[in-house]
Parts: sequence; C-alpha cells; structure tokens
Amino acid sequence: FQKTAWMSAQAILSRREHSKFELYEKLSQKGFESSEIEKVISELQHRGWQSDERFCEAFVRFRIQKGQGPQKIQFELKKKGVDLQIITSVLQMYDAQWLQLCENVLEKKYGDSGEISFEEKAKRLRFLNSRGFPTDIIRQIL
Repeated sequence: FQKTAWMSAQAILSRREHSKFELYEKLSQKGFESSEIEKVISELQHRGWQSDERFCEAFVRFRIQKGQGPQKIQFELKKKGVDLQIITSVLQMYDAQWLQLCENVLEKKYGDSGEISFEEKAKRLRFLNSRGFPTDIIRQIL
C-alpha cells in the first residue's frame, strides 16, 4: 500500500500549520512528483486547509511567547518561504507591542536594575539585538 501525496499532506498538516514551501519540501522528500505536489497543495489551499497567512500568524504568536523580536521572526519566516507581504502585514499587527515585549525580555533576563555601566548597556543591547529587536526599540528602553 503506497501513501498518496494527498494523504501525506493531510497527515503533515494535522500535526501543525506548515507554510506552502515547508509542505512542498516535506512531500518532495517523500518522493512525490513535483506536478502532483503542486496539485495537492493547490487543492489544500482551495479548501482552506493550508494557508501561509494562518501559518504566519501562528508562527508569530509562538515566537512572541518565546520573547523574540520582529527582525528574527521575519528572518525565520523568510527561510520558511513565506511571502514578504504576508510577513509584513502580520508583524504590523503587533507594532504596538514590540516595545513592551522588549522590556519584558530584558527584565526577565536581567531583573529590574537601576544605573548600569556603558559595558553592561552594550551587553544588553547585543542580547536584545540577538533576540531580533530593532536598535531603535532597544535604545528607547536602555
């Protein structure tokens, strides 16, 4: 008994949301033909079972809970083949929250401290930058 691309795609999507690119990669690794994969993905999108927008929203929510900033999230989503327009529109929904999230991440890591040295400030800036927060937001809280 050979699993069809349709069945494999449904099994993959039943576990979690996937971008079109991820789904294509997984199905092609299973040995399905490119034309068959395209048809399956097209039908899944038509039925609303696969959506890059929905995947992007879920991904952003999850990464925000992990304390990651917009730059890192955008980079990860690009690697997963999500269209830049979709990424931008989803990230914009959280524009008002990035500053607060950045403060929360900083406080969780370093606690609430008063005056800090220049070296310590630089260290914290690098930490927040590595988490994907833009410099303009970081400078507002340091």
